[in-house]
Amino acid sequence: MSDAFFAKPLVNGSNGELNWYTCMVTDDPKDIIQGYIPLINLDNLGYNLPVIIGIRISHGKLMEVEKKISKNPHVYDIYDTTGDWDAIIVARFKSRDGLNKFIKGVLSVEHVERTMTFLVLNVVKEEKRVLLKFKG
Repeated sequence: MSDAFFAKPLVNGSNGELNWYTCMVTDDPKDIIQGYIPLINLDNLGYNLPVIIGIRISHGKLMEVEKKISKNPHVYDIYDTTGDWDAIIVARFKSRDGLNKFIKGVLSVEHVERTMTFLVLNVVKEEKRVLLKFKG
């Protein structure tokens, strides 16, 4: 692995300040940086109803169900988990009506046994970037 570093500007979306973060570059940067994405304020677009949904899925059908649910544009993340729920979905909606239709749609997917929905009341931290700290 190379010891090369590079600095990359990062604009803070809340106040427009320009900050810098440092990334270590390997011999093949694709090993670490797979691409860049914009950081979008979804609340300002009206998607101010975030939810976390636990799903219980029939044995052996996890990947099939997750693949089907992942196609919905409201779904941002799906995780295989341990514990009471086989999968956890993170999604955002503009309205309770949109959430209601989504939940009913998920419950109609074959092999979905049960769901539990958690409405997010307050987002304490929601970080899409990976913040790296290196010894220097």
